[in-house]
Amino acid sequence: MIARVSALAALFLLAETPVSHASNPIGMSAAGYLLQACEAYRNGTPSFDAAYCLGRVTGATWTLDANTTGLKRDRSCIPSDVNADQLVRIFIKFANENSHRLHEPDLRIVFDSMHASWNCLIVPK
Repeated sequence: MIARVSALAALFLLAETPVSHASNPIGMSAAGYLLQACEAYRNGTPSFDAAYCLGRVTGATWTLDANTTGLKRDRSCIPSDVNADQLVRIFIKFANENSHRLHEPDLRIVFDSMHASWNCLIVPK
């Protein structure tokens, strides 16, 4: 049974056509690449790109959350009940609304998207 599942998983992964950084002129560290990868994640496409998106967005978010030394205006106050799927959706929305910035480093856009959604200086109602 395990061999059958492993074989099916291998075939499924081989059939995937991820967004290859070799064929991507904007480069892997640009927000445009991360947006493409996050679209794959949002569409439920199991691939390297989906995992890349999830890792970059959640990793950047945890970094923001751990930043207790920066100025409050530069930090994001992300609620503890926000899940990874919500973080990815926030990034996708922000990136699409700021498409003129897709050439910028992906982490800058992730930081800005979280800051726009959960600015520490804005007191929730």
